Amino acid sequence: MKARLVCMDGEVIVGETETSSLSRLRLPVVPDGSAPDEPAWMALGAIRQVELLSPPAPGTEDPPEAQGLPKVVVRFLGGEELRTYRDDASGQDGDGFRMLRWNR
Repeated sequence: MKARLVCMDGEVIVGETETSSLSRLRLPVVPDGSAPDEPAWMALGAIRQVELLSPPAPGTEDPPEAQGLPKVVVRFLGGEELRTYRDDASGQDGDGFRMLRWNR
């Protein structure tokens, strides 16, 4: 699936990954323009954020307010904030935190 990785040093990598879980210490990603058989193994400690760019799942097109979801603000140490809504899929995922990001 297509993913956008934001690294701790500010570098942004867009490419394909075979996993959506952060249960391993490294995340394999094939950056756009690279050979498909040569994934880059990114250490989780070097990654600030992984955004999966796949199409939305069925039923997620409804506005969060209409679903009555509680609002959540995630603040990172560097000062960046992500504003979203908590749903049933949000929570701990291996060494990361999974949440659905609503773009507005």
